[in-house]
Amino acid sequence: LCVLGWMVAGASAYLVYWANAAYLSMGWVYRLAGPSTPGGAGPYFDENNFAAFFVASLPFIWYMAFTLRQPALRAALWLIVPFGWHALFLTGSRGGLLGMAAVLGLIVMRSGQRRYGVLLIAAFIGAFVWQAGDTMKERTATLDDYREDDSASDRIVAWTAATRMMLANPLTGVGPGAFVKAFPSYSDGVVIQAHNTYFQIGAEYGPIAALALIGAIMSCLVVLYRRGQVLHRLPDSPDTRVLRAVNDATLTGLFGLVVCSMFLTLQLFEFLFFLIFLANAVEFASRRLLPAEGASLKTDGAGPGHTRGGAGGSSAAGQRSRMPVDARDTRVSGNAAPRPAAGAPSPRGARFGRGGQRLAKSDAARGNRA
Repeated sequence: LCVLGWMVAGASAYLVYWANAAYLSMGWVYRLAGPSTPGGAGPYFDENNFAAFFVASLPFIWYMAFTLRQPALRAALWLIVPFGWHALFLTGSRGGLLGMAAVLGLIVMRSGQRRYGVLLIAAFIGAFVWQAGDTMKERTATLDDYREDDSASDRIVAWTAATRMMLANPLTGVGPGAFVKAFPSYSDGVVIQAHNTYFQIGAEYGPIAALALIGAIMSCLVVLYRRGQVLHRLPDSPDTRVLRAVNDATLTGLFGLVVCSMFLTLQLFEFLFFLIFLANAVEFASRRLLPAEGASLKTDGAGPGHTRGGAGGSSAAGQRSRMPVDARDTRVSGNAAPRPAAGAPSPRGARFGRGGQRLAKSDAARGNRA
């Protein structure tokens, strides 16, 4: 997990460098797409996909920095984030902008020190005002009224066509990759992609496939959120730091992609499925690291002491369960009466006659066995 987390952070840092170099040295003036072959092929040839990558990968830079002990290295890694915002602005993707806003909001909500989260959001707003550029600002200005933007209004028409495709083909859809070809049969509007991952998958593969993907993503988000609650209660160690960082980065990046997927076509976006795989890897590694009592996802009512004890320390309940009976009795009260010696008359026998004497003998026998 440590290698995978740093691999994503490194890939993000490289593409942040590539995007800013393209702007500064190549004179890029419109919407920036990712690197591609001379023939125009590549996973990020579309500006929206390139923006979605930054939305999902920048959290890895943010959280993996917490695994570093040296403050200077941590600060150097965090300095990449503003350049990543600039790279996102260069794509001109409104869906990417909304996804990044969702990522920052989740970071603030899960941050133990809210003042730093507020500063992070303030820095993002300042970066947008200062560095977003005319293209991004003009496209963002139409978010409040889709009727003013042809691109936004065309997406509404595409979603309507996708709904008709799902109703007409509820089991199989119109076929993989056939959305554009089938579009004229279901709408008179401009033929475009659905620009919504779930509408696109539902139209091409059927509503069952769309629901299956939604279920897989929601399941990963819930497990990552609840697992994070457990991990943040554990004592600090190299293993728990890595698990916390990868868990939080995966949760935040996947949440950002969910927001992006509402406005972008990401059904073939490899990084989405990589994050689903990474969520399962985090859960598997957590279960191997934590004992059974600490690995439980049912954290309701479990305080920090309970979780910390089940996760490798020794909780008060665990210590008491392994304690001898006599010691456990004396811990209840400092004035607790000592257990009578074997063969000595029991107060119970004195009070209850012959029947009590039999109980006293059984007490003595149990005392001998103990």
